[in-house]
Formats: sequence, structure tokens, C-alpha cells
Amino acid sequence: MSKQSDAKEKQGFLKKCPNCSNCKNFTLDKQEKKNPWSIQSFTVESNLRCAVGGFKVGKSNWCQEHKFNA
Repeated sequence: MSKQSDAKEKQGFLKKCPNCSNCKNFTLDKQEKKNPWSIQSFTVESNLRCAVGGFKVGKSNWCQEHKFNA
């Protein structure tokens, strides 16, 4: 291993941090919308919620109940 890899392992470095958007308890509603002035469409995300507590959350929030998606 390289010095950098060893240092990362020793420090416990993780690229994937815990946040609501990668938690299995995170729910949201997705709706496909079309732009009336072009042929492009886009996705609108709404109703971002925690399934454990049922409260509104942001994608970058996190709590001690976090469990990574499979």
C-alpha cells in the first residue's frame, strides 16, 4: 500500500459520509415535469422525510439512526 492509503486507513477516512440522502430511512416524492418551452424534462423532488420520525429533513442532514442503503 502507498503512504497515502496507509494514512487514510489509519485515520478511518471514508469517502461516503452518513447523510439522509444515502440512508435507507429517507423517503421522497419524485415528479417528472416537462418544460413547456422545450422538449426537455426534469425531475422535481418534494416531501423529503425521515421514515423513522416522520419529520421533514434535508439531504445533507443525518442522525444516529442512520443506516446506509444497500
